[in-house]
Amino acid sequence: SLLTTFAGGNGQAGNAFDVLPTSSLSITGFDIHVGVTSSEIVNIYHRVGPYAGFNTAVTGWTLHETVAVTGAGVGNPTPCMFVNPLNISGGAIHSFMVVLTSSSNIDYTSGTTTGAILAQNNDLIVYQGAGISWPLGSNFNPRNFNGIIHYGSDGCSNIKKTLTLVTGSD
Repeated sequence: SLLTTFAGGNGQAGNAFDVLPTSSLSITGFDIHVGVTSSEIVNIYHRVGPYAGFNTAVTGWTLHETVAVTGAGVGNPTPCMFVNPLNISGGAIHSFMVVLTSSSNIDYTSGTTTGAILAQNNDLIVYQGAGISWPLGSNFNPRNFNGIIHYGSDGCSNIKKTLTLVTGSD
């Protein structure tokens, strides 16, 4: 996984940001920064290529998953794990738009330069992006995604699958 920050200080319905994986990865979910402790619906959109020019409408995006979460409050990670991991190719920019569709906000941090590196490790680079309103239209730049990106690969994976074990009556 890769942590950006949970500093907060600002917020809106969501974030749009770019990532660059060094090799192919399976994104298994995010921990996001939801400052309220209520039930929320999160839409996770994905596109290959940068978000710039595609952050005022859902045209050009694919809705990957809709996840129900319970906000963990200011400064705390709110798990937003996928039922279906998203496979992304290495060496190409991929964009994510993480949006609460309710009236609550995702907390994020004001940035310094749109497109500058926010966080990185050997597997992944996360860039400063934009805060976005819902429905889409207003953008606030630069803004930094507050959260953790969870991922795995074929060789060494942190991909979690729910198992159901049925036992016999004997």
